[in-house]
Amino acid sequence: MPALLVSCAHLPTTSVRALPEPEGGTLFAQVPIFDGERALGPRDVLVRGGTIAQVSAAGSLSPSDDTRVIRCDGCTLMPGLIDLHIHPDVDGGAPWHRHMLQPLDQGRAYLYAGVTSVLSAKGGPGQRLMEKAQAKGGPPVPHIYSSGPSLTAPGSHPVPLLWDTVPWPLRRIAVGLQPTASTADEARVEVRRVANTEAPPFYKIYFDSFPAGSPHMPTWVMQAAVAEAIAQGMRPVVHAGSSQDAVEAAEAGAALLMHAPFTSPLEPRQIERIAATDVAFLPTLRAFSWPVELMQGQVTAFERATVSPALLDAFREPPSGYDQHGMGIWMQDFGATTRTLQANAALLVQAGVPMLVGTDCGVSGVFPGAGLHAELQALVDMGLEPIDVLTAATARNAMFLDPLGTFGRIAPGQRADLLLIQGDPVQDITAVDDIMGVWIDGVELTRVDLAGEEPRP
Repeated sequence: MPALLVSCAHLPTTSVRALPEPEGGTLFAQVPIFDGERALGPRDVLVRGGTIAQVSAAGSLSPSDDTRVIRCDGCTLMPGLIDLHIHPDVDGGAPWHRHMLQPLDQGRAYLYAGVTSVLSAKGGPGQRLMEKAQAKGGPPVPHIYSSGPSLTAPGSHPVPLLWDTVPWPLRRIAVGLQPTASTADEARVEVRRVANTEAPPFYKIYFDSFPAGSPHMPTWVMQAAVAEAIAQGMRPVVHAGSSQDAVEAAEAGAALLMHAPFTSPLEPRQIERIAATDVAFLPTLRAFSWPVELMQGQVTAFERATVSPALLDAFREPPSGYDQHGMGIWMQDFGATTRTLQANAALLVQAGVPMLVGTDCGVSGVFPGAGLHAELQALVDMGLEPIDVLTAATARNAMFLDPLGTFGRIAPGQRADLLLIQGDPVQDITAVDDIMGVWIDGVELTRVDLAGEEPRP
């Protein structure tokens, strides 16, 4: 195997810190708002006790002496962003770069980028650390929703990836912790175990043969896992690789496809079959293109401003011979994979399949927070209107996580997860990169960038 780049230092990160909540709440005075679905023009928005108390005509609310009043010329107030596909146990680093992982730093990086809620697509120590921090009111982290420890077939994805990327001796432990099932009965037993011990709201199933030639979960095993998850009150989310995998997962009752199909083009009849179900999907447009682009020196401005230079620079320095082993070989197909995925995503959108937004954040090249900003831009580049992309990443994502609809919009009674943006992201999606402030549960965060500076309204 090629030599690995190793850093044991604690890499510099962005950070956030909760500020004391004003007794009289926070009043956003005469600020244009995007409410999660519509651009409504200037409004007064009063936040108190973690929720949005009032949304009124501009200039109609009078603050008390102990109310923090925020005015911001040329700004837009919008709901916090939501990423429906993250992996808290990895941070986007190059496969060959070993360094200290800091899950709580990753949680703060999401908040710095305005990502206030996430769906963990595979349980593990990182998710548990973030959940404990959230429960204790400790270091700020996003609201984290779980899809359990996930289920795959023996030797199937993500097992080959774990063998190739997790350092010895941890790789054997990581592989051993990955639940597998080779029969329908084994799948049902494992799903019930997770329901009884963890009871996550969602349940993740891998239904793919990545890399090509690796074992694939039989269809009847996937169907048994999906049916049992539904019976146990968990909503199944499925990583499906091929177009036929996506059809079978959707028709089995999956609530969400965690990617657009990426190993084969969708045929018209397959699109019709998917559209006839209740499944939604995540495009994850750049899940496979990121590492290749970073190796070529293509770095977004938001990545450069928020990701440690050591992580970015490592992509330009692959070890000699890396392309002859494991992940290095698989990455040679990522260009074609990306083209297939993006074409399939466009077809699903055109067919009216509900589109949500997630990134596969944490996999190589997809960084916490920054990855979602790049995904939003990629969706607009695909031809979607900024307002449709923003709606998917806020109100629609929130409704998927919580069908009761308690957050994701700017309306009275909603959880006060908010972003204050310089500019108008409804007209220009790049404006969402220019964040003036972040609030989670009504609490304002001080945001500190890599240079130690604190942008605030």
